[in-house]
Amino acid sequence: MNKSREEEEIDLWQLLRGVWRCRRLVLLSAVLFTVVGVAVAMLLPKEYKASCDMVPQTSHQSELKQMSSLASLVGVNIEGMDEQTISPYVYADIMSSVNFRKELLFTPVYVAEEGVEMTLREYLLRDFEASDEEAVAGSLPAGVESVSHADYTCFRELDNRVKLMLDDDKGLLTIEVLMPERLMAAQVAQAAMEQLQRYITRLRIEKVESNLAFVEQRYDEARRRFESVQTRRARFRDSNRNTTRYAAQTELEKLDAEYALAADIYSELAMQRELAKIKVKETMPVLTIISPVAVPFRKNKPHRIIIIITFAVIGVAVGSFSALAIPSVVDATGWRSLLKLLPAESVPEGK
Repeated sequence: MNKSREEEEIDLWQLLRGVWRCRRLVLLSAVLFTVVGVAVAMLLPKEYKASCDMVPQTSHQSELKQMSSLASLVGVNIEGMDEQTISPYVYADIMSSVNFRKELLFTPVYVAEEGVEMTLREYLLRDFEASDEEAVAGSLPAGVESVSHADYTCFRELDNRVKLMLDDDKGLLTIEVLMPERLMAAQVAQAAMEQLQRYITRLRIEKVESNLAFVEQRYDEARRRFESVQTRRARFRDSNRNTTRYAAQTELEKLDAEYALAADIYSELAMQRELAKIKVKETMPVLTIISPVAVPFRKNKPHRIIIIITFAVIGVAVGSFSALAIPSVVDATGWRSLLKLLPAESVPEGK
């Protein structure tokens, strides 16, 4: 084992000596790659990142809890009226939907480089030759969207520039937008945040508003029935005030029972109506802004120093590999002209 370790150390030392003898080749390779890295770093366009942090807000049950004792008197179950919370994982699906992206594309943005304002869609299509011909010709059923080639081109750009991230540990939602200009990045991030809030609010409030409309209809029906029974009962009692007939007493008992039932239903629906109104009010808003959108001060990309250092390291690696590999390639192929790339003192004897 000791002998094997010594042989490995000798081989490593020989490799290092071989690289050192070809240090000019390694240096030349590093310089060339560094120059390429500088060119790449300078030519890459600047990108600015704007972001905002949000927390999905749960509904508050304060007013409902205050009414719990009163509601229990008429047999109304408040626990069953709590709406289902939308999972934050659905938010990403909403932002990638056709309707959401189409609406976002019509966000007005200011192009500082040109001093003009245009829609995000117009800005993204400037460098593309995309046709607006619809993918599906003719009339479409309600709720079905058609995507043109131009829209598809814009969607791909949006997927690269607008992202939604979820932090499970902190429960934070973060919208990040990358744009070539700082003000444009802030405008798109703000528009995406406001649009997402509208979509989520619409989804959450749709159920409670539907429930309120249903309760309102039943409440109106119960009110009309109660008023009708109340009027018939009063008239019957007025017309049979001094009677002792059993038939009249029996009819009055029926009206009293019908009146009591109508009053109970009317009272219960009145309570449900108030609870449904509270639920609609408590459903909005659904997102709490923790860190609002701000115009970025520094660029996010490119990281020029890292790019240049990466290219320089690659150049050193390529130069070192070439210095060690050229003699083996000559032995295998017989291309002795490759030896001219190495300094004379590094060419093995007999080559």
